[in-house]
Amino acid sequence: MNAPDEVLLQHVHEHHGDLLRIVPSLAARVPNLPRPRRADAETERYLMFEAVTGLLATASKQRPVVLILDDLQWAGAPEFLLFKHIVRSGLPMRLLIIGTYRDSEKSRMAAMLADLRGEPGIERIALRGLDEEGVVKFVMAAVGHDLDEAQLALARALSRDTEGSPLFVGEILRNLMESGAAFRVGGQCNIRGDIQTLGIPEGVKEAIERRLRRLDGQPDDRARGGCRHRRAMGQR
Repeated sequence: MNAPDEVLLQHVHEHHGDLLRIVPSLAARVPNLPRPRRADAETERYLMFEAVTGLLATASKQRPVVLILDDLQWAGAPEFLLFKHIVRSGLPMRLLIIGTYRDSEKSRMAAMLADLRGEPGIERIALRGLDEEGVVKFVMAAVGHDLDEAQLALARALSRDTEGSPLFVGEILRNLMESGAAFRVGGQCNIRGDIQTLGIPEGVKEAIERRLRRLDGQPDDRARGGCRHRRAMGQR
């Protein structure tokens, strides 16, 4: 826990040791910290939620706080309840919460999102992949020059197969470089063979697994002879 000592001392004065249930390391920062207050399960959960909210409120008095919650599609009911408790708190807070989740796995999110619809300060932003023009610009920036016909065909294939995900595009470009399918000569990026024979991985997981196998010294069935360059396009 990185909160300043004065924030923690004020928090403990107001909420005792209720935060210990989820942040045991608090005991190492605050001497003589009391144990969490005992009560029935429902009350203990409320006290813990209030302790979390109180810490955010106290910390945000010194400077604004940004709380990032990633991969919310994996969160369970307790996490959702805590999130809603914070959002609906009446405490004055300079707090921005950014929560991310995958649309394809939002079934667990549906109830919470419906419950929070209409709450003040809540905004949903859909993040989509790059369009084909965006992927072409991505590849152009990666190789550092205008694209020739083969490179443009590669960029269009990447756009189609990755649905424009910048992470997927970047990792697959790296995979092509490390496998020898793409290589640099005199500052120019060249592609070995026809675009249809490159065998672009169906997903970033496959691309990353291939790179890890090579790092471990395991054979790669797509490894080819010739010039290899252990650097992604435009990246170290």
